Amino acid sequence: MRIHHLNCGSLCPPGGRLFSGAGGLLSPAPLCCHCLLIEGDDRLILVDTGLGVEDVNEPRRLGHLFNVIMRPRLEVAETALRQVVDLGYRPSDVRHIVPTHLGLDHAGGISDFPGAAVHIYGDELRAAASRSSLIERSRYRAVQISVVKKWAVVEEEEGESWFGFSAVRAIPATNDEVLLVPLPGHTRGHCGVAVRRSEDWLLHCGDAYFHRSEVEPGGRAAPPGLRAFESFLSVDGAARRANLVRLRELARLTVAIAGEPNVRSAHVETTAPGLAFGQYALATAHGPLAVSILAADPQEPTLRFDTAIAGDHVISGGERTSAMGLRTGAVAGVNGDYFDIGRTYQPQGLLVRGGELIRGPVDRAALAIDRAKRVTMGEYRLVGTVQVEDRVFPVTQLNDWPVGYVTVITPAFGKVLPPAPGTTFASLEPAGGDGRHFRVIDVRPMNAPLPVTFGVAFGPRTQAALSAGETIDLSYRTEPPLDGAVAAIGGGPILLRNGAWYEDKHAPAPDERNYRWPVVALAREADDRLLLVAVDGRHPERSVGMMRPEFAELLRRLGAVDAMALDSGGSVTLVSRAVGDLNVSVRNVPSDNSAERWVSDALFLYSSASPPSIVPAQGAPTPVPEARPTP
Repeated sequence: MRIHHLNCGSLCPPGGRLFSGAGGLLSPAPLCCHCLLIEGDDRLILVDTGLGVEDVNEPRRLGHLFNVIMRPRLEVAETALRQVVDLGYRPSDVRHIVPTHLGLDHAGGISDFPGAAVHIYGDELRAAASRSSLIERSRYRAVQISVVKKWAVVEEEEGESWFGFSAVRAIPATNDEVLLVPLPGHTRGHCGVAVRRSEDWLLHCGDAYFHRSEVEPGGRAAPPGLRAFESFLSVDGAARRANLVRLRELARLTVAIAGEPNVRSAHVETTAPGLAFGQYALATAHGPLAVSILAADPQEPTLRFDTAIAGDHVISGGERTSAMGLRTGAVAGVNGDYFDIGRTYQPQGLLVRGGELIRGPVDRAALAIDRAKRVTMGEYRLVGTVQVEDRVFPVTQLNDWPVGYVTVITPAFGKVLPPAPGTTFASLEPAGGDGRHFRVIDVRPMNAPLPVTFGVAFGPRTQAALSAGETIDLSYRTEPPLDGAVAAIGGGPILLRNGAWYEDKHAPAPDERNYRWPVVALAREADDRLLLVAVDGRHPERSVGMMRPEFAELLRRLGAVDAMALDSGGSVTLVSRAVGDLNVSVRNVPSDNSAERWVSDALFLYSSASPPSIVPAQGAPTPVPEARPTP
């Protein structure tokens, strides 16, 4: 397949830099009617037709308002008909026309190819036929489209999916893969047109956006004049903006992956508004790499972060990342902290879920996410006291086992407190509404298992003597404070700070620094956009894994300025809701014999956008992950 890019109509409205971002205020702002001519298996296919020969010869066909505002440079040489002939073809060789929509500067050349079938999205043809608003009566010119003899109407229920977008095959009877991708907003039935090339896809976005800056990283607005014009012409501004966010995420990952050296294959898709998934394969001097990426836009209001913990308790039998995602309704996520594998499955570090401190921190890195979806990476510690009359004891742990000095226990700990000879547990209830004063309900030595209630465990070195009925003063918090955090999770090490490698002195598993194996991290870009990146390992035929410094360099190339790793090795799992699916599924290949490991906690993304705007309606649910086999 060969694709020609054609300008089938030059528009020169006044406004200079207000429209194009350059030039004087009164200078012309050059705009083009971008069309594609595809040399396919079944002769020629035109995507949009721009202005036609009859429009050039009879400008009144375009309407007085269009001619005054847009000032088209009417030249027969720019028409699709003339350019097809100049390429050595006959007009009759154009068998198919696929418009993005039927606006007058996109459909004017249809009449120059009377033998071609016009493959149009049904909603768009109905909008052009009804012309129910002033904008639609100006946009759709009956003189341009009434001459069409071969309408091939395409309806969405016949569709499939394309990189997270609904899509439908435009020309079913040919071997050429040309898809209509509904992107309503500019018009009721506006579509992008996706064309399959030998190794990738080309997406003609029509008027889904007017200026390249709108889909570049950072999502800058179009120049002010063009932005106002874009808004004025839209029949559904909210739908147009939502589609623009999705296109931007798709473009963002595509650009990031395209910048990688020695890319062997790549795939990107949208998961939800403001969230995209990408996967690609690299060839390196040390062997192949398989990289999976989730790219999140913190400014997307329907997107939020939170954590989940296995079995909803600190002490558990573990749970798969995909099962936690399914249970909590997540759309994407990754495994979390290092943990006590095979025994209590308690995470080793900090955990905040839904704004509640579930487990206290340890002396290594953790990341916290606040209500504005800003990420902070650093070390935290637990500070607090228990005061019994004139005796004061420092609080050293929260929901941690075994007990050190003084440990606060909440119902999130689990169902049973294990035996701990020499330890005393005091069950508490509030005594007043200040959140600091508590009454001792019961005091028991922990020589046998006890049911979990809210209370304080005093270790053997504490020498605390309490009695039922006493009132104590209890307070604890993290330092630095986590008051505004909605989610936080332990892990480490920190890999990048301010765009440079960071040698974390409190790195967990320091022997893993220079060992190639599976790795996963959360990274922040300079514009506060977030990446969750996983690299598979222990599969020499497809991915050898990375050393920590190598991984940091990869994250830096992807645009990260700050990054923190999470539990690596066989725990590395990245899940997302695949195109056409209703639930999350594993998207990378875990290294434990390619099977997903039971872990302690995970970091997830959730979307409040309605399912039809996230996944095509024809999607089938993911099978529920199987229950863990009993020994």
